[in-house]
Amino acid sequence: MMNAEVGFGRKVLGVFEKFGISFEHMPSGIDTMTIMVHQDEFEEYEQSVIAGIHRAVEPDMVDLESDLALIAVVGRGMKAPAHSRKNLLRTGTCPHQCQDDRPGLQ
Repeated sequence: MMNAEVGFGRKVLGVFEKFGISFEHMPSGIDTMTIMVHQDEFEEYEQSVIAGIHRAVEPDMVDLESDLALIAVVGRGMKAPAHSRKNLLRTGTCPHQCQDDRPGLQ
């Protein structure tokens, strides 16, 4: 369904845009789309966003998980600018997320 419908991702992201919610990361596969957002921005509009997604694309399922953190691991020989590494580590909303003041995240 998702891979056969032109504009599917745009429609889903349009729902977030309607409520002024920016996304941090959006991994996807042939039949799955994941959107990571800051929980603080999302909580107020949670039910409205989910309802909007259902109206916009009629998905088979919408699964909501809270208190997740996104961690990027850079492999041997690969480089990422320090600010990107720091921002990726700070993306999650769980109480154990990495913070700016940790050593090595300069």
